[in-house]
Amino acid sequence: LAVIDEVAAGANELGAPEIEAAGLLHRGLLHKRRRVYEPAVEALQRAIDLAERGEDDEVAASAWIHLVRALALLGRLEEAKSGMGHAQAKADRVGDTQLLREAQRSRVVEAWQAGRFDEAIPQQRDLVQWCHEVFGDEHPYTADAELLLANILGDAERHDEAQAGYDRARDVLTRLLGAEHPAVARVALESGVDHMAAGRFEQAQTAFDTAEHIYQTALGPQAIELVVVNKALVQLAVARNDLEEADRRARRSVELARLDGLPAAEELEALSMRAMVSAELGQHEQAIALCREYLERLGTLGKAPELELPALFVRGTLISELSTTGQHDAAEAEASRLLEEAQRHPPGQFAGLETHAW
Repeated sequence: LAVIDEVAAGANELGAPEIEAAGLLHRGLLHKRRRVYEPAVEALQRAIDLAERGEDDEVAASAWIHLVRALALLGRLEEAKSGMGHAQAKADRVGDTQLLREAQRSRVVEAWQAGRFDEAIPQQRDLVQWCHEVFGDEHPYTADAELLLANILGDAERHDEAQAGYDRARDVLTRLLGAEHPAVARVALESGVDHMAAGRFEQAQTAFDTAEHIYQTALGPQAIELVVVNKALVQLAVARNDLEEADRRARRSVELARLDGLPAAEELEALSMRAMVSAELGQHEQAIALCREYLERLGTLGKAPELELPALFVRGTLISELSTTGQHDAAEAEASRLLEEAQRHPPGQFAGLETHAW
């Protein structure tokens, strides 16, 4: 990222928008690889503008393609679907085979995040087959294609097929990059998430422990990749009713999420998880303080539509905790705020929360 910043700054001084665009494209790709999607979106949007100014269709096409994926993974599905038209048009204009396949992958990601598994799975199987044919069985692109297919199968609750895909991706990456490469940790993390969804908690614990060990060894104890691992371990500990471990992991998640380079959304998610665990432990005043910190922090961010839904649930937790501790006037005030915020959404979308507030 530091090198990219130097290139972008130099290109800006030279008045070379196409070179600055290429630097920002790579910046977006790095953020996306680290699962930090908000900065990825910002970098890719700037890359598109500069590539258009510099008349570099290939960089513009790549930036559109990856912007669609980042938006989809943030849950901004309407924007992703709209962006897909631009991505496909740019890829068609360039005409490069691999770029067209990358556009297909973005279409897969958009369909996957929208829950259209019957569309996403066959398209991704086709991409996996193409990677085997073009790059060979032992290639990082092929392993990455297998990993994406496994993620989609897991979300479609086809867990055994998903685990077979994770095994193939892990084995290839281990042979190519070594057993303690961060790419191998990523596969372990995704495999653990799928095991947890399937209720296989022991296997999930092993996978998460493997991911944590590799990231710590390869990148250090403050690696931002460990934020996602610790959040997953919070969820696993809660599922196993190990609230002391959940609290330890939640505290660590908040600590890591406050590192430089991470968007505010990461810190907010960590705060909400810690508030939930505190409530489960009966630490009501702590839960109240964390909920208030979340909502105050959110208020400083301006418009953040992707955080509106989590904020409603945090406010719901705050209402419960205030009521439990006998702070009824404060609880009633928060309930009024929740009802007001819920009315900005389609009727019935948050019926359960509205009932809770009433």
